[in-house]
Amino acid sequence: MRILALVCFVVVSFSGGVTLGQNEPAASERSADSPNRQADDEVVVTGKRLGQLRVAAETARERAYGIFNEINSSNDFDFQCSDETRQFSKAKQRVCRPRFEGRITSKAATEYMSALTMTCPADRVTGFINFQQCMTGAYAQRGQARAQAVSGEAPAKRDRLSDEILRLAGENDQFARAILDFYAAQQEYEAARKPAPRPKGESD
Repeated sequence: MRILALVCFVVVSFSGGVTLGQNEPAASERSADSPNRQADDEVVVTGKRLGQLRVAAETARERAYGIFNEINSSNDFDFQCSDETRQFSKAKQRVCRPRFEGRITSKAATEYMSALTMTCPADRVTGFINFQQCMTGAYAQRGQARAQAVSGEAPAKRDRLSDEILRLAGENDQFARAILDFYAAQQEYEAARKPAPRPKGESD
C-alpha cells in the first residue's frame, strides 16, 4: 500500500491535484422523473458527507505538501495551492503546483512577448506595435521557439521533483505518514462518489 500511495501522490503532484472541486449535492441528485430519485433529505445528507470527505482529502493533501515544503532541498520544489476557476465554468477547484511550474510558465510568456517586441515592426502611422497581428506567421514562430526553449526545463525538473518525493518519503516518517493519510482520505472520497450498485433484477 505504501508504494501505491507514493505513486498516487507523485501522479497527483504533477496533475495539479485530484478532482476535488465538484459540486457534490448537485452530482448526487437525480432527475425528478426518475423512479429511483432519492428523497430530498437523503440528497442533502449525501451531499454533506461528500463535501466533508472532499475537504478531508484536500486538508490531508495540503498537509503532506506542507511537510514536503519544509524538508525538500529547493524552494523551487515547494508546492503552492490556490482556488482556480475551471475553464468554461464558475466552479472553483483547489489546485496545488510546484513553484517551478509557475516560474517556467511566467518566464516562457515573457520570452514570447520579448521576441515579438524585438522582431515585430511598429505601425507606420501610430508608431506602436500591433501585437495581435504579430501573433501569426513568422513573428509568432520566433516567439514560440523562445518560449519552448524555456519550457524545455520543465520535464527534467519534474523528474527531479519525483525523485525528491520518493527519497524524502523513505527518509522522513512524518512525510510518509502524511502521504498515506492523504491516500486513505482520497480513496474514501472516491469510493463515496461512486453510485451504489443496483439490486439484481432492477431495470431502468
